[in-house]
Amino acid sequence: MNKIKRLANVLGILQLFIGVGAVAGGLALILDSSGANVRMPLEMLNRSPFTDFLIPGIVLLIVNGLGSIAGGILSFKLFRYAAETALVLGAFLVAWILIQVYWIQSTDGFFARSVKMAPIWWTGFRENR
Repeated sequence: MNKIKRLANVLGILQLFIGVGAVAGGLALILDSSGANVRMPLEMLNRSPFTDFLIPGIVLLIVNGLGSIAGGILSFKLFRYAAETALVLGAFLVAWILIQVYWIQSTDGFFARSVKMAPIWWTGFRENR
């Protein structure tokens, strides 16, 4: 197997992993938009324009979920624009995470601090190997 095919397979596996998790999370938020079934209090949305988790659940399901699954399939098939598709989906995923950290910061300071500290922890981990 050549190097490009191996990289495409790794990318496809990562995209499928992200996609399956996002589909599950999106469906959970759509089926119970109060967030109770995934233990997410509505107070998490205080800094957002949403009153419940329905719209975030739909976006999570469609873009991060189905989009990542489609991107994974494109990667496995070595579609000409699979890399560009992965880049766009990755940028959306980063934006999704940053927006979540911004929203959660007001209700759960520990979570927001831990996300901000992750790069510092990782740097220390790599230096001590």
